[in-house]
Amino acid sequence: MSNKKPTIQELEKQVHDLISDKDPEKSKEKLDYFFNSSPYLVLIINPKGKVIKINKSCKTILGYSQKEILNIDLWSLIHPDDVKKTIKASGDQSKGKRIINFINRYKNKDGLYRTLDWQTTVVKDGFTYAFGQDITVRNEALKKLAIQNEEKEKKADELGIANKKLDFQYEEKEKRAQELVIANKELAFQNKEKEKRANELIITNKVLAFQNEEKEKRADELIIAN
Repeated sequence: MSNKKPTIQELEKQVHDLISDKDPEKSKEKLDYFFNSSPYLVLIINPKGKVIKINKSCKTILGYSQKEILNIDLWSLIHPDDVKKTIKASGDQSKGKRIINFINRYKNKDGLYRTLDWQTTVVKDGFTYAFGQDITVRNEALKKLAIQNEEKEKKADELGIANKKLDFQYEEKEKRAQELVIANKELAFQNKEKEKRANELIITNKVLAFQNEEKEKRADELIIAN
């Protein structure tokens, strides 16, 4: 026999199969066995909307015994934020509508909230079977994963911004480097021009010196001639 946990849909089918059994005694025996052995929280609700029976899983999931839970107003255990939508779902269920994957939270005996995923089915004479799967751990894991994904996205965004900033800085450095190369070339050109002018000045000074010497020479000759 497989130890695989049945799905809520499989449990629902089992209920319908058991209810439709032509042997009432055999059907009741099988139904009681199914009811008490189900790993899910199973409620039987009468046509007036009152819970008349609950299985042993209420102890595992909510911490209350079957006797205790039937003496408690289940509405008082619902998380305040989930009351409004639960009232609506209850109204839909009372009209014969199937409730599938309805999620709300119930406070357990320790004061902590358990997240339950519900599915209901009307089986006979207006009586409803409601199956509740405790998805608290899974839900918390999904929330934790969502937070981790948000953090990863945030880090990825920050990394993207940092990379853009680095790219900008690199482009600025390249731009400055190119400007420096141009400035150095211009400075080198200016230095060459200065050297050229200096050389021209030296030549001009030599020419002037030669001309002065010639003038002095002519002046001396003029004096001698006089």
